[in-house]
Amino acid sequence: MKKRYEIILVVCILAISAVAHGLNMFHYPYYENDEGTYMSQAWSLMEEGELAPYTYWYDHVPFGWILIAGWSHITGGMFVFGDAVASGRILMFLMHIATTFFLYFAVRRISGSMFAATVASLVFALTPMGIYYHRRVLLDNIMMFWLFMALALILKEKLRMRHVFFSGIASGLAVVSKENAVIFAPIYLYIIWIKSHLSNRLFSVLLWLAIMGVIVITYPLYALIKGELFPPGPGDEHVSLLYTLSYHMTRGTDVPFWDPTSEFYNAFLVWLLKDPFIMIAGLFSAFVMTIFAIWYKPFRIPALFTIFSAGFLARGGLILDFYVVSLIPFLAMCIGMLLQKVVASLCHGSKIAYRTLTTICLVLVIVLGSTFSTEHYTADEVTPQLDAVAWVKDNLPADTNIVIDNAIYMELRNPDDGPVYHNADWFWKVERDEEIRLEKYEGDWRNVDYIIASHEFYNLVRRYEIPFVKEAMDHANIVKQWGPLSKGTHVNYAKYISTNGDWAMIYKVKEDDVIEQENIWNAYKEKFIRSYGQVIEPYQNERTTSEAQSYAMIRSVYMDDQNTFDGVWSWTKDHLQHRADDKLLSWIWAKDESGEYRLEDSGVATDADTDAAMALLFAYKKWGEEKYKEDALILIRDLWDHAVLQIGQNYYMGPSTSPNRDNTFLYNPSYFSPAAYRMFAEVDPTHDWEALIGSGYRLLESMQGNGGDGDTLPANWITLNQRTGAIGSADAYIDKGAELYGYDSFRVLYRVALDAAWYDEKQAFEYLRAYIPFITKQKNANSFAAEYTTNGEPQGTNSNVSTEIGLLAALIMIEPVQAREMFEDRVEGTFNEEGFWGDQNDYYAQNWAWFGTAFYRNNLSNLWQDDLRR
Repeated sequence: MKKRYEIILVVCILAISAVAHGLNMFHYPYYENDEGTYMSQAWSLMEEGELAPYTYWYDHVPFGWILIAGWSHITGGMFVFGDAVASGRILMFLMHIATTFFLYFAVRRISGSMFAATVASLVFALTPMGIYYHRRVLLDNIMMFWLFMALALILKEKLRMRHVFFSGIASGLAVVSKENAVIFAPIYLYIIWIKSHLSNRLFSVLLWLAIMGVIVITYPLYALIKGELFPPGPGDEHVSLLYTLSYHMTRGTDVPFWDPTSEFYNAFLVWLLKDPFIMIAGLFSAFVMTIFAIWYKPFRIPALFTIFSAGFLARGGLILDFYVVSLIPFLAMCIGMLLQKVVASLCHGSKIAYRTLTTICLVLVIVLGSTFSTEHYTADEVTPQLDAVAWVKDNLPADTNIVIDNAIYMELRNPDDGPVYHNADWFWKVERDEEIRLEKYEGDWRNVDYIIASHEFYNLVRRYEIPFVKEAMDHANIVKQWGPLSKGTHVNYAKYISTNGDWAMIYKVKEDDVIEQENIWNAYKEKFIRSYGQVIEPYQNERTTSEAQSYAMIRSVYMDDQNTFDGVWSWTKDHLQHRADDKLLSWIWAKDESGEYRLEDSGVATDADTDAAMALLFAYKKWGEEKYKEDALILIRDLWDHAVLQIGQNYYMGPSTSPNRDNTFLYNPSYFSPAAYRMFAEVDPTHDWEALIGSGYRLLESMQGNGGDGDTLPANWITLNQRTGAIGSADAYIDKGAELYGYDSFRVLYRVALDAAWYDEKQAFEYLRAYIPFITKQKNANSFAAEYTTNGEPQGTNSNVSTEIGLLAALIMIEPVQAREMFEDRVEGTFNEEGFWGDQNDYYAQNWAWFGTAFYRNNLSNLWQDDLRR
């Protein structure tokens, strides 16, 4: 009767274990990278006769996935139960139930108590942390199945040689499933020693060792036969078992387990968070049992297993969170056996009291175990991963280079149906396997097209264990995202931080020219931007001008760098926007004789205010914040009210708020910015910006004439008669180069070219076309000067990329073939690996080379008209 009762009890325990493990196991937890690894290796063994789809480098002993391959063969393939990992989880389900049975049997034999065995089995079956890890296709789970089978065999009431023999086989299979099973060998030898008859004790121990050893030795023997046991010598390249073992021994931190930086310390915090009950109650029980094991023999075996397992975890080096699988069943054993001893002591031999207390305890274990956390029965962490796979199949061609988490390897590389992505590669192999990284990807992360990111992916990127792949991610945009599905999941996309795996994201690596622009921008920021947004000019004693600030604002909005934009504009307002009569920008902030910064000149350079206002309008359109438009309007209205000159019926943008010189106005033609004025007209209809544009173009056309080999180039500075508007020389008012075409006036051609490109302005095209003969002559002679007379005579032999940008801009709009030749020779040819054009301290050249490059590559679109708002 008692035996039948126990059979029913065991069946109930196994049923509870099956329900707890099986309910929702295809959706929780998320598919872990190792699961995909072992499923893909099993597939490789079945289909290709190889131990891995990539080079097998002896990272783990292979029997675990050999078993999975056999399971898949028996059941009809990898996809019988859905996706590949789901098939593996069915096997884990069956092995978990079997392990639960072996655990019950072991505790029953050690303690002699059904109650202790039942509690231990239920804790093992219901613990949330156990469910989380036991569902996964892990070698650790396979290892524990074989270890508990081996334990059950030698705990038979009458130990026979056949029990020792088969226990040795099971133990050997445990070791060739996961290497760390070998640490428990002394405990098995101890059990065999104490359970064997005195006459055959030594033989039993040696038999167990021999059988296990024969199985284990096959692994290094395989490596020896393959010529891959020893590390390669000089000039030799091959994988090596001994080299891999030494590598694994050096992984992780080399600090004591109690150090907050140790792998064990951080893993222990994860375990406590997932399941405080089994960690606290289990370790407490193990501690108590270790003390009392000196007097009470049944405590010795569970205490030894717990000590060995915990010692392995606390040894130092690499500890992954799922390594706790080897500790969970022993903690459950300790809880069950200690609780039974406590209950028995409290009942003082009373059967009624004992049955009452044990019944209450069992109910509490079941209720608490089932309700402590219900996440594993309800949560869905897998769907985002499968959705990412579906998106790839629906949207990407089969030859796309995709870096993936190995959890979805089978679904893309060897799917049951649909396209096969032969270039979908596991991120770890892309990083570590030279055959993949150097040959397939040619050592260049730019050859990656897409990345499917995951929780584990993020963690490795953050720890910088995969720098090659991280570089690709740093230069990629998120194009699709699924999840997180839990409110408790935290994902920081900028810092690659993730707390859970219920999400998936697809990154698209940017095109080469976009990546190059980002690198250039980062180099520029590091070189020229100080404090929270001050742009300095190294060759001018690190002074700051309103022009420099406006250029940085334009560039940052094109680079979608809102943080830098806000910093530069905030610094500009804080230091340069303090004039009494208007909100225009004072133009120089510089060091005094003592080296302290101060406002050196409160005058205005209106080209900077124009560019700053345009950048603010771009920012408003790009980032959708009203404050940018409001700040732009302040500048726009003050520009008209304080800087626009009226001569008769014509309007001109003065260079400052004080352009008066005798009976003339000082005027800088390069400040004329028709494309910007067209934007201003849309937000400020109270002023006649169209009249300003028309007057400006008429002035530029009147400056042209037949001089030299082409039309007259625009001068840096001129004067306008205050009554008639007649053009005159500004040489008397400007220290140097007023009558030359050079560092100011090249911008005339550039700004007119923008008007042609952005607004298809016919006047702009006609104006630029007049200079093509001159530009062609210089290009054909490969002779560009930094400055010319307005008749086209070079002044000296020096050249500068900045002044050439005006000529390039004209070619881009009129003669694109010549533009390509000039760009490749004069601009691209001066670019270096550090991200600069020529002299990296030449702030002016760096900006204008960037503007010219962006314009040439069609990366300088009219952001005001583009539909960019988020």
